[in-house]
Amino acid sequence: MEYKFSVALTDDDYLAYNKFHMTTHPAGKRLLTKMRIAIPIVFLVVFAVIGIVQKDTIPPRLLGILWVVASVYGIVSAKRLTMRATKKNLKRMKEKGVNLYSKASTITCDDEYITEVTPETEVKKKLSTLKQIYVAQTAVYIYMEESRAFLIPLRAFPDEQTRVEFTKFIQQKIAANSTATQ
Repeated sequence: MEYKFSVALTDDDYLAYNKFHMTTHPAGKRLLTKMRIAIPIVFLVVFAVIGIVQKDTIPPRLLGILWVVASVYGIVSAKRLTMRATKKNLKRMKEKGVNLYSKASTITCDDEYITEVTPETEVKKKLSTLKQIYVAQTAVYIYMEESRAFLIPLRAFPDEQTRVEFTKFIQQKIAANSTATQ
């Protein structure tokens, strides 16, 4: 069986993948958790330095309260702040003429390989090496490594039946690989 998709990615697709990866994929969740742990530590160091330098003018209790407020805000806002930083980075890179993703590609998949061909590159992976497949709200993400995936927007599929057949096909290949390696 062979599948072929013409993929046209947009900035929204790229940002949706980053958000999905950060909130759903285990590697992204770990990174977000580490960030949430680091935030209070960084603020503790900052407020400790301020407390040492300004020990006569700022009461320690006020610094403690500010540390708690800043830490809670940072922890609660970590996901939003990370997405804002990703958007800014995307904009900055576009201004420099650097593409973080290929806008157009062709993805083909047969019984052994999945291949993505762009004007700049060609990525060919054995299906037996794929790690995971996720069907999100706007795209299918086929992870080849912990933080690299083939992105196929749902609009690239001619119909829902093709998407379902394709995802089942990939899931079977991944399951066969995990069974063979156990």
